[in-house]
Amino acid sequence: MFVTANNLQDDFYKVSKSLIWFFGFFLFLNIGYKNTIKERYVKHFFVVSIILLFALVIAGTTNEALFKTNRDYGASNFAYYLLFAFPYLFMFRNVSYRSVLFAVITIGVAISFKRGTMLSFVLIVAYLMLFSNLKGIAGKRFSKLFRVLIICVVFLVLYQVVFLNFDSYVDKFSDIKELQTGNIDDVGSGRGKLYWLPIERWLNSNPFNFIFGYGFDATPQFYPTTGVLKGKFYAHSDFVMLIHDYGIIGLSILISLFYRFFKYIKSSKIMTNKVPLVLLFIALLIKSIFSGFIIYEYSIYGFAVLGYIIGRQRRQLIEGRLHYDQQL
Repeated sequence: MFVTANNLQDDFYKVSKSLIWFFGFFLFLNIGYKNTIKERYVKHFFVVSIILLFALVIAGTTNEALFKTNRDYGASNFAYYLLFAFPYLFMFRNVSYRSVLFAVITIGVAISFKRGTMLSFVLIVAYLMLFSNLKGIAGKRFSKLFRVLIICVVFLVLYQVVFLNFDSYVDKFSDIKELQTGNIDDVGSGRGKLYWLPIERWLNSNPFNFIFGYGFDATPQFYPTTGVLKGKFYAHSDFVMLIHDYGIIGLSILISLFYRFFKYIKSSKIMTNKVPLVLLFIALLIKSIFSGFIIYEYSIYGFAVLGYIIGRQRRQLIEGRLHYDQQL
């Protein structure tokens, strides 16, 4: 159930990619809790990561080899991981070049031509503008400046990148109209087929497969047997992959993870912990639904943020209790 017998080397490679972000989470959890690495080095890590990811977005969008599969324009999944690193901008009260990094991430998302990243970014900006306490993170003066900066940068990018390439964006989103005709197969660049085929198989499965699924890597192995898809594609959704490969058990685990994440956000009182957690929750949830993060090693950027904040918050709670005890 857990491994395929066809190619153990390939299975090990796939598992190792997930283990990178899994162990990355515990590494940064330890760093945040024990403060083993100075704060400035953690900041350096995220700044370098954002620059690297932006360079990868540029490389993807200018790669002519991708044009054939993206309707004559390049696209890049690395913009998703820019959004995973985006919460860094609000993890500390003092962040060097915060405005510049925000502009870099905004441009990276805009030129990525990925609908999921654009949706995530809109929700993130809406939260920052309407619900977050930026003044509590960076002070009253900067919070006002930052709100103005968000508006200016967004409109500048919309004009320079989106409106000047409006035809490409219309083409990118054109398949959504298939929903009106009831043809879900072509929605989302073919995601309708990728989603419905494994879900249909799972719904019609026997009780054992309905509960436990069809096993590790079963979804890519299943697609070629349908006669509809020839390649061993990834499901492009963690929810679809887990419900097919691990049934109700797998789906329940993923939902419980997001539920615990949500509860942890509600329990967070310090804004430099809560705000970045909300941003990461949005980015992870959207990617999990429409793309998937489990099998990608670059998810380490999001789980580095999560691990560090959880570790730091635990340390802050302990330090707060010690300080309280000393006052007694």
